This record gives sequence, structure tokens and C-alpha cells, in this order.
Amino acid sequence: HIEDTTLDPRLRGMLRPLLLRLRVPVAAIDQAMLEPVSRNQAMKLLLTDPADAIQKNHGEFAINTYQLGVHLISLSRLLTVDNGNLADERQVEIAKRLADLQESVRGAGLNQVMTDRIDALTRDSTNLSGAARITQAKKAWDDLIATLASAEEAIGMWKP
Repeated sequence: HIEDTTLDPRLRGMLRPLLLRLRVPVAAIDQAMLEPVSRNQAMKLLLTDPADAIQKNHGEFAINTYQLGVHLISLSRLLTVDNGNLADERQVEIAKRLADLQESVRGAGLNQVMTDRIDALTRDSTNLSGAARITQAKKAWDDLIATLASAEEAIGMWKP
């Protein structure tokens, strides 16, 4: 839902360490923090270009990890409390992202433990009434993002 905007600095802050570890150039992403970009440009900067570089440097496994990480960061950013609840349009967007996430997890080659963890988080995130539940869901997704960002831990997420 990015429309001609500068990229969120929090998104860059979460992605930058992973991109640097994967030896992906970040200059274009850094520039997008300063100048507005279209939704298509943002997708190219955050998904297409890094995926090409990651595949060349590290192979398919690393692309799956990165794409899952971007998906989770996007979902986490939506889990922000507004006056104790989520705005209706944000709840609709979260539901859509959860459905997309489950579909991408199915084809990603995650091991059963990780698939079960994401399924449980998705179920827990369907009822987001009240600030406490929203905060709890955000923390759970952020913990999963931290797991992904640690290369050593992320290796254990995929099928042997």
C-alpha cells in the first residue's frame, strides 16, 4: 500500500543488516529514504533487485529467507495500535497479508516446526481486538523476524 512515498526508515533499519550480511548493495534503498518512490519502484528496490543479487551470491534458500523476512516486516508494520484498536482498513490489510503469508509459506520449503509456528502466529493474529492483543501479535511476529535476521538460526527453518 505504498503510493509515491519515501520508504519507512524502520523498514530500512530492519532490512539493512540482513541486506549487508547477504552482500546486497543498499545505496538505492538509502536514496529512497530521501526521495519519494512509486509502489512499483519500492517493490523493485526491496524485492526484485535484492532477490537477483541474493540468488547470484547465495542461492534459492537465501531468497526464500529474504522474501519471507520482507513479508513479515510489512505485516509487523501494520500491527500498530490506534486509540486502543486497529483501524478497519488496516484490519482488512492485515487479513490479506496473513492469507498471502500462509500461501507463500506453503511453497517456501520451511520445515514442519517453522510451518507450525507461523500457522500458530497466524491463528493468534486473527483476533486483534484491543491493544494488548495487537501488541502481543506484533511482538510474536517481530521475534520471528529476529530469527530470520540471524543467519545461523534461519538455516534451521528450512527442510533438510
